Amino acid sequence: CCPSYLASIVSQIKRNWSDRQSVKGQNTIKFVVMRDGTITGIEVDQSAGELLDISSARALRTTKQVTPLPREFTGNTLTIYLIFEYTR
Repeated sequence: CCPSYLASIVSQIKRNWSDRQSVKGQNTIKFVVMRDGTITGIEVDQSAGELLDISSARALRTTKQVTPLPREFTGNTLTIYLIFEYTR
């Protein structure tokens, strides 16, 4: 739908996330954005181990809400798979 919307919400989430951890890795977290921007349904799609999975999920829980879905998007929810890459 809307690449600029996706870039905006990734930016909002990454403000609550740190890529610096004691281990390197990459995981994918699935979550749902409701029409009002509320983040729900957070789950690990591809794991990088418990420490990194917890860190990624925490970033989404801390963010709680992003910009509401754009008018051009006709659905009531948007499911997103977001990759988090960690460095040491």
